[in-house]
Amino acid sequence: MKATVLDTKTCLTWPIMDVPAASWHNGNYSCDCNRGREGEPPDFAECCGNERYLVIRAEYEEMDGEYRYAIRELNEDYPPALLNAFTGLA
Repeated sequence: MKATVLDTKTCLTWPIMDVPAASWHNGNYSCDCNRGREGEPPDFAECCGNERYLVIRAEYEEMDGEYRYAIRELNEDYPPALLNAFTGLA
């Protein structure tokens, strides 16, 4: 899966490719720690939570066989108000 990540503080976006969709939903990419590594990494010593980096687009290969998560599902641990402000989904 290719995900486009939005930094909600700077409004910068960047793609992150070749990460399985399930990792965005409930794995290493389901929080800010790994989502921020492709843009401007946050300064953290432990998990930095779910408050800054949203997946705003998900692109799946035609025949990859992955479950196609909705944008809301890929950001399910993020505050609904943040998701609504930047995607219109809550």
